[in-house]
Amino acid sequence: KFQASSKLAAAYGIAVSGTMAITSICFYAVTRRTWGWPVWKAAPLLAIFLLFDLPFFGANLVKFVDGGYVPIGVAAVLCALMLIWNKGRRLLGAREEQLQTSEEKFLDGLQKRLLGRLEGTTVYLAAQRAGIPRALNQHATQMRVLSEKVVVLTVLPEHVPYVDPESVEVSTMSESLGIYRVIAHAGFMEIANVPALLDCAIRMKHLPISLDTTTYVVARETLLATNKGEMGAITESIFGFMLRNARSASASFSLPPEKVIELGTQMDL
Repeated sequence: KFQASSKLAAAYGIAVSGTMAITSICFYAVTRRTWGWPVWKAAPLLAIFLLFDLPFFGANLVKFVDGGYVPIGVAAVLCALMLIWNKGRRLLGAREEQLQTSEEKFLDGLQKRLLGRLEGTTVYLAAQRAGIPRALNQHATQMRVLSEKVVVLTVLPEHVPYVDPESVEVSTMSESLGIYRVIAHAGFMEIANVPALLDCAIRMKHLPISLDTTTYVVARETLLATNKGEMGAITESIFGFMLRNARSASASFSLPPEKVIELGTQMDL
């Protein structure tokens, strides 16, 4: 509790002035990276904004001990969590790429390695638009069994609000083995509906599968959180906690929960 209105005012002043300064810096980043402005055009505008923001922030900073430590403390914790999340996702993506297998290596002698084929279709979600996802490679090499039809699906986010679902791409990896690759696109305002995208691929691109007999396989990572990885035990434990509580792939891609199989792997980042 702040106990006094003056302490609340100190916290409010630092929060508002700090937000103004950060917003000015973010606006400069947008003008440079997104709009492509040259430095001579973007920097003077930033200087004008900071000419008002920084003195205001400095004047409020002297009230740090009177309540200003609250917004700064909260901001520091949130910033640390975002940095941990960003590093963890980057390392996790790099590890996924390392565990991927090339199409040529995967398809070479696959029919001889399999003990049998099951009825229906299995859809494997993949982050990259090339290569074989870890879940599919594990299924083929360790369980040595696959469905009659296999679809490797990648949903690529686009920098537009909405994307025409008919822009879905379908290619054949192996017609004899019944393995296909589907690349769909989703805008940043959309929730990617994978069954609807596959239905569009069936109708518009003649993908030879039936959604009635389709099962979805998603990968799930369990982090070991030891000191052997790049992140360290503490930061990896924090990232693992956030990863466990993040929105699941089933919810993110509108997958029917009764048709989802999670294939787990232990990792040490």
